[in-house]
Amino acid sequence: MNFKQWLILSETITVKDEEFRDPLNALKHIQATHPNPENLVVTFTAIDKVGINPKSTYSTPFGIYFYPLDYVIEKKINVPFAGDQPYINVCEFTRPDKILHMTDDVNNQKGLELLNIFPQEEVDAAMQNISNKYIFRSDYSKLWLVTKQIAGKRAIDVYYGVEEKTNEAVLWNTNLRKCGIDGFLDHGTGTIHTNEPTQGVVFTANSLKRILVIPQRLFTKQGESMPVRKPLPDLNRIPLNQLENLLKTRNLSDNDFHYLLAFAPDKDEMAKLIVQHVKELSVNNIIGNLLDVASDKQEMARLIAQHVTELSSRNISFLLSTADDKDEMARFLGPDNINKLSGDHVYNLLLTTSDKEKMAEILGPDNINKLNYDNVYHLLYYAPNKNKMAIILGPENINKLNDENVNNLLYCASDKDQMVSIIIKHKKESTDANVFALLFYASDKEKIARILGPDNINKLTGKNVQILLHGASDKVEMAEILGSDNINKITDDRLSILLKNASDKDQMVSIIIKHKKELTDANVFALLSYASDKEKIAEILGSDNINKLTNDNVTLLLGLASDKVEMARILRQENINKLSGDRIYVLLNTADDKEKIAEILGPDNINKLNDMDIYNLLMHADDKEKMRQFLRKYYTGTNPEVISSLE
Repeated sequence: MNFKQWLILSETITVKDEEFRDPLNALKHIQATHPNPENLVVTFTAIDKVGINPKSTYSTPFGIYFYPLDYVIEKKINVPFAGDQPYINVCEFTRPDKILHMTDDVNNQKGLELLNIFPQEEVDAAMQNISNKYIFRSDYSKLWLVTKQIAGKRAIDVYYGVEEKTNEAVLWNTNLRKCGIDGFLDHGTGTIHTNEPTQGVVFTANSLKRILVIPQRLFTKQGESMPVRKPLPDLNRIPLNQLENLLKTRNLSDNDFHYLLAFAPDKDEMAKLIVQHVKELSVNNIIGNLLDVASDKQEMARLIAQHVTELSSRNISFLLSTADDKDEMARFLGPDNINKLSGDHVYNLLLTTSDKEKMAEILGPDNINKLNYDNVYHLLYYAPNKNKMAIILGPENINKLNDENVNNLLYCASDKDQMVSIIIKHKKESTDANVFALLFYASDKEKIARILGPDNINKLTGKNVQILLHGASDKVEMAEILGSDNINKITDDRLSILLKNASDKDQMVSIIIKHKKELTDANVFALLSYASDKEKIAEILGSDNINKLTNDNVTLLLGLASDKVEMARILRQENINKLSGDRIYVLLNTADDKEKIAEILGPDNINKLNDMDIYNLLMHADDKEKMRQFLRKYYTGTNPEVISSLE
């Protein structure tokens, strides 16, 4: 007797003026006629109401848990959990844009910015904690786990503090709502719960609108209407042929399978019968029931692979990973099953198996190419033999690595040259960030530069060039590798920083002068400021470059020079004469040897001072008489008040 035969509704189900006596047909009709069936979900409840159960004891956030409608239809209402509850509730999302969808395509799952609502140090601490326990599928999985970690920490703090204890599941719900989302829909990644890869949750009741309720009224032999399933027969009394018929025809829940295996006189025999006669088994049935009770787990895995036609990606991954003879298991499963594997399951198989080359051979290129950039990064990162893993992955997958992946692989690699070679060999197109990282971490930079070639090196930005020159142990070699075209990309500010931070400033000055085709006034100023042999550098620069110096450049060079006479020679009188009156005032006011700076400036420049400048110089001078003397010596103005103050 199948589900349709033993499920009788107390009344017909009406959907848009059409009547149905079969819940499955009613669900199919809703799916076919609703304008947005992708927004429809089903939740099974014990009472005629959809809401959050405040007494829930599960280690998941408080919420309303559901299955996507298409999944319930695919499973013929035989869902892994709560499918035997009295009420089937069909609901639709009230705000579909607030639902985050977890899928195998992680590239479009960006959600870490939603964590900005929490203090950064709290997020960082949570991320650090969970990073040691999990390998993340996507930003959504990080969002899920970080909010859980923060909730757990808060629950502990509350417990040991003075506040009333708060349930962690409540706090987790609060955290996710703070992020501005209504819920998650997991399309098979197992993020919400590994035992139920496909399911969803919303965190408030108003996130769902119930559009149909179906009372699951089943009849006992006495004819009394009760919202319960028809009980399974006594296994000690049922004949073998009837048991086989029951397994073939009746839609059994996970609880039913658990009952059959728990109370069977011969558990191994019952497990074999289930495998032989039930064509579709859930993850719970395969992992939690059949393999759990089987005395010979390898034999049971072989039977499952041989007889069960509807295996999920998770089932196949588990069977392959636990098999002693993986070649034999692959033969039992066959290509059609192996090709059902998702990218995440391919990743887990390659990550955890000891013989990675054998697993790669079983999986084949089409499955390996399902990997996303994060999978590829972690496989290379954790691989004990990175060259072998690179060959397994191949160029198509290594080219999925983003700039951050490449930099982290090079930074963390114990053998950086090996990783440099892997990236260069397999990555077809290098970005400016890739070229920078490869040159930065390679020990033989000239060799890598030759392999990269001018076209790649010319992708470098001015910032890249500055950092490479600064960090190079052999700066002359690095300058030759980079070439004049790239060194000319360095901005004035970065060039000044480069000179300031150089341990051998004269060497860096020489590199800049040699390779920088066109020097700005800021470049000339920086070169003269940091060179130890300023006259030599001035001679190399030549008068045309010295004459580019601005009023402020000349003021600073003269004011800061330890040998002001030498600097005056370098600048030449024509540049000193560019100085304005306010710059003359600054030089005279700040100079230790005011007579020397006055002599360098000469009468023409000192006479650019206005009357207030002269009064201020006299007022602030430590030796007012000395200041009065040399000002009187150079002042040629006719203002009687100024002349009087200088007498």
